[in-house]
Amino acid sequence: MANKNICLISRSSYPFPISKHTQNMQTFEGWMRFWENIIIVSQCDSNKIQRSYHKRIYGVLLPLILNKYLNVIYFTFFGIFEIRKLFKKYNFEIFQASDAGGAILALLVSRIYRKKFIFEVQGDIFDYPSKVGGKTHSTLVKYFSKALVKRADYIRIVSPFLYGVITDGVDFHSLSLKFVMSNFSLNSFGRTSSRFVRNPVASTTKLEAKFNSTSNVPKFP
Repeated sequence: MANKNICLISRSSYPFPISKHTQNMQTFEGWMRFWENIIIVSQCDSNKIQRSYHKRIYGVLLPLILNKYLNVIYFTFFGIFEIRKLFKKYNFEIFQASDAGGAILALLVSRIYRKKFIFEVQGDIFDYPSKVGGKTHSTLVKYFSKALVKRADYIRIVSPFLYGVITDGVDFHSLSLKFVMSNFSLNSFGRTSSRFVRNPVASTTKLEAKFNSTSNVPKFP
């Protein structure tokens, strides 16, 4: 059976080595019950690309550019080249992003390699504090986030409170064949229970899957 590998794409800044990010490492160690290798493409406060291993978790950390708009362009452009090299070795099944900037790259490579794209929606995506990056930045984040959600193969939300935000804030008409994946545990893909909800606009049918082992993890179509 071929190894199952996932590529996590995020512009959030990681420490170097990645093992210092103890919270994420604990989460990803739980994911290793399902994924053979977990590859992180992210950024760090460095003037060169850093590479780091932690068990079966491998991080490729691009330099962080101070200008946030140039940073998105830099991260997307050089991220494509890094993922191209990684894909030859890992042949990812899934590209998952957790922010709008990372989702642009995840969408592009998912289309290039014809793989699934998951957008992990977090609360600040749809209610980004204007005081953090200014009103213009807040508006851009919301706009691109909603546009990218519509193009995702799956949407992952880590809190049941975000489900209402997603359904109220996004037109699901174009997502008639897609699912919202709601995961109420830190360690998804097999730690506790998950809920798969068919697009509420297209259908009121709900499919709930509860599992305690990876053998019962629902397969991606």
